[in-house]
Amino acid sequence: MHSVIFCIFCIFALFMTAYGTVLVYENGASTRSNGLKYQNGSLGSTTNGTVSLDMEQVWLYRYYWPNKTRPYAVRVSISSDAATQGFPLLFVARLQRGVMSWSIPEEKYNYSLASRTLCPFLHSYISLTNGSVLPESFSVDVSTFSPKPVNYTLKADFVDNFILMLHEPQTVTVDPAQPMYFLWRFPDDVDTVVVKAESENAKLCAILSIQGTQCPVYDLARNVEFTGYFQTMTTKAAITMERSTFSQDEFYVVIIVKSSDEECVTGERFAQPHGKKMNSKDSHYAGPLSERQKTVTITVERTLSSKAYVKAIGVPVAFFASFYLIAFIVLLITWCRQRGGRRERSFRSILMPKEGNIEDVPVSAPLRTSSSRRSRTRDHYGTTLHADNEVLFDHDSVDQLEEDHSLVTDGIKDPTSRDFEQHYDMLHDIDQEKDIYRLRTSLMLTDLAKKEKKYLQKKYRLYHWNLLMIAVFYALPVVQLVITYQKVLNASGDEDICYYNFFCAHPLGVLSAFNNVWSNVGYIMLGFLFFLLVMRRDRQHMQDITDNSDMEKYYGIPQHYAIFYAMALALIMEGVLSACYHVCPNNSNFQFDTSFMYIITCLGIVKLYQTRHPDIAANAHSVYAGFALIILIAVIGVVYSSFAFWTTFAIIHIFGCLYLSSQIYYMGRVKFDAGMLSRVFILLRYDCCSSPTYKDRMLLLVIANMINWFFAIYGVATTPNDFATYLLAILIVNGLLYLAFYVIMKLRNNERILLFPLLVLGWTLACWIAALIFFLSNLTSWQKSPARSREGNKDCILLGFYDNHDVWHFLSACALFFSFLGLLTLDDDLLRTPRHSIPVF
Repeated sequence: MHSVIFCIFCIFALFMTAYGTVLVYENGASTRSNGLKYQNGSLGSTTNGTVSLDMEQVWLYRYYWPNKTRPYAVRVSISSDAATQGFPLLFVARLQRGVMSWSIPEEKYNYSLASRTLCPFLHSYISLTNGSVLPESFSVDVSTFSPKPVNYTLKADFVDNFILMLHEPQTVTVDPAQPMYFLWRFPDDVDTVVVKAESENAKLCAILSIQGTQCPVYDLARNVEFTGYFQTMTTKAAITMERSTFSQDEFYVVIIVKSSDEECVTGERFAQPHGKKMNSKDSHYAGPLSERQKTVTITVERTLSSKAYVKAIGVPVAFFASFYLIAFIVLLITWCRQRGGRRERSFRSILMPKEGNIEDVPVSAPLRTSSSRRSRTRDHYGTTLHADNEVLFDHDSVDQLEEDHSLVTDGIKDPTSRDFEQHYDMLHDIDQEKDIYRLRTSLMLTDLAKKEKKYLQKKYRLYHWNLLMIAVFYALPVVQLVITYQKVLNASGDEDICYYNFFCAHPLGVLSAFNNVWSNVGYIMLGFLFFLLVMRRDRQHMQDITDNSDMEKYYGIPQHYAIFYAMALALIMEGVLSACYHVCPNNSNFQFDTSFMYIITCLGIVKLYQTRHPDIAANAHSVYAGFALIILIAVIGVVYSSFAFWTTFAIIHIFGCLYLSSQIYYMGRVKFDAGMLSRVFILLRYDCCSSPTYKDRMLLLVIANMINWFFAIYGVATTPNDFATYLLAILIVNGLLYLAFYVIMKLRNNERILLFPLLVLGWTLACWIAALIFFLSNLTSWQKSPARSREGNKDCILLGFYDNHDVWHFLSACALFFSFLGLLTLDDDLLRTPRHSIPVF
């Protein structure tokens, strides 16, 4: 009996406990059996309350949406001046399908005001069996552990303009305690949009986030980076979104302000306010809430359609294909003229004397005359040298002339020359000892073109084959790395990884900025075109040699095309690696874009020097070892830039210039041994303090050293942030200086620049000037933090698809192509000039 009574008592106690937790609504208030009261709140009304350790309050809100077809969101704002860090006010919002919580003040930040947007339920309503719809409801639980009463103010209301409209700017004011987010829904005719956020306040650090319409919404600094796509921002941010990214064809646009600005200044993720020492002008740590308010304008804009994509992709291809068409037309006209008989005086009609028939002049006498004198002078065989350097002769006398090997002086044959040669040494070693013939005061091309063609071909062939192997082994890991970068960006949503111009970044497939990648097509197409032109010229030269084998030995600049092939390959690889770099440009892979720029510049200098110094031009392995050293220095300069590095680099730079200057001045005959100091003293005494032996070379080297020393001193004094561009500028300036010297010396020696190379050089100059204007627009900068880099972002300027940097790609590709073509044709005026009449400079 007692057991039955005890069981009945337990059942009754459990029933009363459960009943005590049930809400009972009566006349605007509700109670529980434990005495805790629920108070009904009204949307749009401000209510005051007081809580303490022994007393908490719960506010209940019930409402119907004004329009069932359009979602609304409710925003709750709470303020309290009495809450402290030790005893904050705690708020818990219980939604229909979720819970949110926050506090005043937040940990570490003494803010007395907080506002949060409650996550709306967007896609369905709860209906009863009779067809009626239940109202939406939520409650806000306010509590504290403070033993003293704490006053607060509470307000809940609908969010104005919660849905973003296409091309309609929405301006909001946010701060660390009051984040905001809005809803975007794709219209039926829109598949891709770009969400732009702009602010005039560059000091405060904010985050723009795009998230799916799930609950809860991550709208706090500590969790906003957990989902979706996000960017830090100071004045600008932009994220391009496609419909296919989200299953519901809609997303939230979240904007928050960080409590400190260190992340936007340093670019370090989850940077602590006091973790890293910063300059006073860049430090903006947490302060009063009124000082952390940031006004941001959010705009959603439509991007290009599929047809516009096709047009934007096809236009550059058509433009660069026109270069192929023009080249084909020019070559076709040339071929027709040759077939039409206009090439009457071909290379077959040119007198190609044997080596022993070329006039030997004593070392002390100059080996050249001006072109005007050559046009009026008769040679020692009695033939006339015309202005175009073609020699007209009597075929019947050639055999007799070739049999006569007697010494000829001033056009008069000496009958006793054979007896004279038997008794006296004629110093035949003057053409064998390099220290003699390379150091003549009047040096001619015959002095530096003595080596066998087969040897030189093997030497120069290594240029393009070595570069091909370097390109393959360099490009494969690059492609793998940038694909990994793109996958990490897509998976993490962290768009601070890559430094795009987000205001003009058009995605395609897995690529976030396809336009920056595709704009490099010009390098590749023009590189292949230059390769074909060099191949055509090479084959034509071989045909000319077949027609007359002596032409290669005695006339014109020695034709070695291997470096031109290497330049064409370098131009192609510049396009490939620049495209790889722009898949995800940042400070970790900058060398992908700059490496072949260094190689192209240096190859141009080497080719220009090799033109008149074929025997002493550098070997391929030496040149590529120099490239490797340059790239290594560039990497160190970017990663470990410091005053010590700049000082060390300046010393290396100056001594490297002095070493190269000595080798150039003495045609590679400088020896570093025990007698080096005495020779340096003699050099300073006779070549620097008095009249130099080689005046032209000395002038060039003095100017070049002055410019390079200026660069070295400037680098130490200012320590520029972009060392890679600084190093590239040094190489480009030296290349332009040498090209200018080469052209001036051609004209000074009465050589001509034909119309075609003159036009090409003019186009080159125009393209480089225009390209540099777009290059200096500074749309992005990986020397800065991602947020600071985006301050320079600008809209597209060409076809609504390409930005300033893309135009730089187009124009620089044209400029490089014309530069190569100019080097290829610069000495066409010397094709029929006797080699012993071509000066070396």
